[in-house]
Amino acid sequence: MRRRGYQVLVIHPGSQNLRIGRACDITPITVPTVIARKQRTEVPINPEYSQGIIRPRDPDAMDTDEDPVRSSSLSSTLLTSLLSILTVIQFTNKLSVISTALRTRMKFFKVRATPNATNSASAANEAFQPESILEHNDPFQLDWLDSSTEEDYLVGDRVIPEPF
Repeated sequence: MRRRGYQVLVIHPGSQNLRIGRACDITPITVPTVIARKQRTEVPINPEYSQGIIRPRDPDAMDTDEDPVRSSSLSSTLLTSLLSILTVIQFTNKLSVISTALRTRMKFFKVRATPNATNSASAANEAFQPESILEHNDPFQLDWLDSSTEEDYLVGDRVIPEPF
């Protein structure tokens, strides 16, 4: 006599695991729902870099060994100073737009700004010292796939090995 649910096949496609088994099985076959495939395009050696907002350097703090009046390239010095002024103006404009948007959102959500937020954040960042974790003690260490396999893709347990 067969158990009830012996002829019923259950396929449960979960978000983390795919479970397949009979309705009467206590422990169905479990396969992680993950697929790894080889990258088809080459990774560029020199990736494109797009510059975001960067605070320009203070022109007074820059080291200049040569006197601009005695310099043979007075026009290049003038051009450099004009570019630095334009950079400062662009940065100030972008920063004011961001600050205005942030103040508007904070006012909408009725959140008050901390008066010395910049100083307290700087002090907290200076006080923090990063801790180096040895590889054998790292609970979040990833075991990367071996790229020497000839297969185009890997599925399930071959991608994420079971923990010991």
